[in-house]
Amino acid sequence: MSDQENPKAKMIVGKVFSRLSVGLIPVFCLSLSWCGFQILVWILQTKGYPASDMACCVLFGSGICCGVAGAIGITHLFFFLRRLEKEPVFTARNVRALGVLSWCAYVFLVAGVVDAVVVDCLFLAAIGVAAGFIGFLVWVVRVSFAKALELLSTLEAPCREQH
Repeated sequence: MSDQENPKAKMIVGKVFSRLSVGLIPVFCLSLSWCGFQILVWILQTKGYPASDMACCVLFGSGICCGVAGAIGITHLFFFLRRLEKEPVFTARNVRALGVLSWCAYVFLVAGVVDAVVVDCLFLAAIGVAAGFIGFLVWVVRVSFAKALELLSTLEAPCREQH
């Protein structure tokens, strides 16, 4: 029996992969934040950027912020996707999770722009702006979910009153 004929096998593989990725990605983000200073100094020296103490401290601080935001965002994304499989889509928990995801993307926006100013690298600003745009798109989806939840509650209210 192949995987196409056995949807349960696909579901098991998907669950194992999603749990493994949710377990490893935050660890990866936090470990990069932990080892980031040495990696940062090496990258700055290799690329020829000035590796001043202030630049390293600012970049290291923004790296820690991005690592923590990435770990929080990936964890919230995992639970959001799990709830989509099991629960109704338009719930207050899903609206909250989308809000957290958009704020995590905004952290990357601020960090990218600050890093671009400190290191004088336009590429970091472009990455930050792209993350900000993704955060804006997630925020639009969050507002749509909130409006749908509001409409759903107003439509269900007369049904509850009749019973």
